[in-house]
Amino acid sequence: MAPVGPRVVPEHLDLWLMRHGPVLLYLKPEVLEDDITWLLQHQYVVHRFASDTWKIETDSLAAVADALGFPNNRGRRNFSGFWDCLPDIHVPEEGGLALVFVRFDHFSHQYSKFAWNLLDCIARASWEFLLTGRRLMVLMQSDDPTIWFEDVGGHTPWMNDREHNDWMPAIPQERSPPPA
Repeated sequence: MAPVGPRVVPEHLDLWLMRHGPVLLYLKPEVLEDDITWLLQHQYVVHRFASDTWKIETDSLAAVADALGFPNNRGRRNFSGFWDCLPDIHVPEEGGLALVFVRFDHFSHQYSKFAWNLLDCIARASWEFLLTGRRLMVLMQSDDPTIWFEDVGGHTPWMNDREHNDWMPAIPQERSPPPA
């Protein structure tokens, strides 16, 4: 068998990344960095979050709300306010907006339902932005290769193509993953 050559990057990597939904999983930070580099080179605004530093549930809302410029204290304490502010964020028409959650497994293991709600709100907002041609995505890095989430925004978060074979999701028996 011939060795694998250099990575072939589709012309529209952003669309390729979002083909299974707006939330994409990563294990290796270097793979995540490659995709972030491409997004930055293609006019994406990227906000990074060190998810393992969030000590309480609402630290996640406050961090995202601050980065996205939510007004006053809105959207920092509950999902109702967070959801109300999402439609008003700036998602560039050229490129898009990527929210990068590094070491998200550390947060999601401690606050699983809250972590799911955070991803679901952003994923649902992503679909609404797509109606106007604007792209909002989440790139979520995990140190845990078994990480798996129920559908967020109607789609199961899926592992990026370069690491898909290293992923061992802990999927409940009644569920099966979508085809690669």
